[in-house]
Amino acid sequence: MHQLQMILNSELGERPARAPASPSSRPVRKISEARRAYLRRYYEANREKAREYQRRYNLVHKKKVRMASKLDGASRLREAVRETFNASDIMQAPTEKSVQILNLILKGERYFTM
Repeated sequence: MHQLQMILNSELGERPARAPASPSSRPVRKISEARRAYLRRYYEANREKAREYQRRYNLVHKKKVRMASKLDGASRLREAVRETFNASDIMQAPTEKSVQILNLILKGERYFTM
């Protein structure tokens, strides 16, 4: 039946009807007022259960580190400076990096272990 309509429309020169294009690809969901009232009542009745679930969820999942200021955040995000290097660190590092490591060891700023 659908194919027949398409054939007839093409013979008559009509275009198939299209849905209007929306700015976003995601359809808009409208929640009815009754649904909102139900959700509000359900939350009020099970508030402690919801809080316990949220507490456990927060313990398992890590939060993103937000920077209060650039200087404060940068100090928290930096890795600790390595104090010791071993032979495999020097051999596996790129040439420039291994030269820097050797210079730090020779100056006495870092330690070398076997």
